[in-house]
This record gives sequence, structure tokens and C-alpha cells, in this order.
Amino acid sequence: MKWSSYMFFQQDEVADFWKSYYSKKNARILFVMGKGFDPRMNNTLKMLLQSVSYQSLECLAIDFPAKEKTDGDEFYKQNVAVFEAMVNEKSLPNKTITVDAKLSWDNRIKSMLRQLNQITLSSYTDIILDVSAIPCAYYYNIAKLLYDKTRYDQTNFFIAVSENVEIDKLIKKKYNDETITPLYNFRALYGMESVFNPINIFVPLMGEDKREHLKLVYDTFHPKEVCPVLPFPSKEPGRSDQLLWEYNDFLTDTLKVEPQNLLYAPERDPFELYNRLEKLMQDYKDTLKLINAQICFGFALLTSKLLALGVLLIGLKYNDEVQVYNVNSSKYDIVDKDKIQRENEHSEPFLMWINGEPYV
Repeated sequence: MKWSSYMFFQQDEVADFWKSYYSKKNARILFVMGKGFDPRMNNTLKMLLQSVSYQSLECLAIDFPAKEKTDGDEFYKQNVAVFEAMVNEKSLPNKTITVDAKLSWDNRIKSMLRQLNQITLSSYTDIILDVSAIPCAYYYNIAKLLYDKTRYDQTNFFIAVSENVEIDKLIKKKYNDETITPLYNFRALYGMESVFNPINIFVPLMGEDKREHLKLVYDTFHPKEVCPVLPFPSKEPGRSDQLLWEYNDFLTDTLKVEPQNLLYAPERDPFELYNRLEKLMQDYKDTLKLINAQICFGFALLTSKLLALGVLLIGLKYNDEVQVYNVNSSKYDIVDKDKIQRENEHSEPFLMWINGEPYV
């Protein structure tokens, strides 16, 4: 079972691993990142440049310009200026893929993937995807393309994220009903309109202030059972208890969630979440195979990027059985512009080794 054993680095381990690993090999690294307003945009690249200064390194930036003025425009300009200063100082080859915001969500992703497919990935020994400033709908699809391209060879594929739950709380998405749809390329074979008439199991990853989002996905997916995932252990003691208190009436009265259906997963280990979700899926399959049932698992991403990466792993391996729901939005409100910049000082790096040497 892939990723039952895994390579995962956090905090100081990330820089230590890069310094040790790349000191022993002649690597050709492609660093894929997003251009955006999130203050974490340049954190990972800055650390990488400090760790692998003698390696061949190229940058590929994915840009997502907004159709109209947003709260994040000032931060976007600052982030891009810092990025350009870093690549110019190191004379790093770099390229930008720009996503056309006038297109529908699906067509934006298709256009981005067509441009990515034109890049000869086999010329690199290592590919690092930093999702810190990339919207979920995009980084799920970028990761899927890179995973499919590297899974059968020895190219190392990593996913990095600069994690900060407090920053996530300060960024509020604006949305409408039409945005609550499964992500492109993560729409199960046994979907809602499938002739297989599947049994739908709903697995929401719980986060603060997401009641409306949770209800919209629930009403769209029409599940037979609900298995909420709560972060435990968490960096913030008692966070899972606070979430239970926040959603208590909705979980018990509206969704009719049984206590035994609650799933707990470490907030800071997406591989461990993946393994627990895989076991949950297998348990349902074993139970329902007696009636020869087809099962569709619907995941709602209502939590941090780090935990959302655990669902990404499930989607990469069980693509035909999984629908992933996210609130797609091009508009955001930043609750406190001064605080969000200060909070970035407390962001922490994480690195997941997805394909390559450990799994050959």
C-alpha cells in the first residue's frame, strides 16, 4: 500500500534534509509555485535557495490574475517584487504560466494543464511543487499531472507548503452557489449522475466558520452517511473540541452524525490522514460488498492546506471513487491586513515526498 510508509519533513527538518540530500547528488530541480497575494508565497523558495545554492534550479510560476480589484492586490505586487528580486539575484531561469480569469473554472484548469504539458519534465531529476500560494482547484490538478508524469520513473516529486492556520482564518472566500462543485479531474466515476446509483459517503474535513459551505456541499452530494474529520492532535490544544462545540447542533440534528462516525487525524501529518481515510474507505467497501454496492466518497475541504493534502493523496490513488469539493473563488476578503503580514513570521515549512527514490 503506497504511502503506508512515507517520507515527511517538517519545520527545521526541511532545510536540513535539502542540505544533506542535495550535497550528495547533482540534481536538476524544477520548482513550481504560485504567484498570489498570500504572504507565504516566497517562504519555501527562500529556504530552498539558502539550502541548495550549488544545484541546477529553475522556477515555474503559475499566475492567477484577478478579473477585478481585490483586497490582495497590494500584497500580490509586493510578493512578485520579492520573487523577481530573488530570481534575479541568483540568475535563475524562470517562466510564468498565466491563467485566464475570464474563462470558466474548468476551462482555466484545462488551459493551465495544456501549458504545463508542453514542458519536458523528464529533463529534471527533482520536481518540487509549492502549494502555499496556489488555490486548491489548481494545485490539485497540477499535483495530479506531476504525479502521473513521475509515478513510473525515478523522478523525485515533492509537495511543499508553508503552513499557518491563523493566516487561513484571516482569508475569507466570497462565493455563490455555482462554485460548490467537485474539482475538475476529481469527479468520481460513480458520480451523482452515474448509472451505478452509488452509495454516497460524505467525509468533510472540519474547519472554523464553514457551516454554510458544509451545508451547501451536503445538499449537493446527498450522502447516506457522514464521517466528519476533526484535527487531533492539534497545534492549538482543544481545537477539535471547539469545532465539535461550533458544529454540535448541525452535526447531530441536521446531519444525524453518530459519535462512532467521527474521525480524528493529526493536524500536521497529511500522510497519516491519508492512511486513516484509506482504512475508512476499505471498511465501507468490506461492509457493503455483501450487497454488491458501488460507493462514492465525497470529501469537503473546509480546513488547512496541510490536511487538504491528505485528501489529495486519496484522490491521486482512488480517483474513480472520489469526489473532492472545494469553494472555488476568485474573490477574497482579508480580515486584518496588518495581522496577516505579522502572522507570516510564524509560518512553518512542511515537505512531502510523493514519488521517486523511496518508492521505486
